[in-house]
Amino acid sequence: MISLWILSEILLIDDLKQSQRLITAHESGVKIRLQKILKYNNVGLRVFEKTIDRIERMMKGMGK
Repeated sequence: MISLWILSEILLIDDLKQSQRLITAHESGVKIRLQKILKYNNVGLRVFEKTIDRIERMMKGMGK
């Protein structure tokens, strides 16, 4: 089982432009992909969605 921590590290370590694209595609892509990966773990999915939301707000604040 891939841990939520490792999954988040993989997303965050990814090259910044790719991460920005993922965050831009947040509603249409990232959450859907994560739901497929984490469909067995609803609590983990909610925590991870909050993390994605937080990253998205931070990047908007930086003008990205």
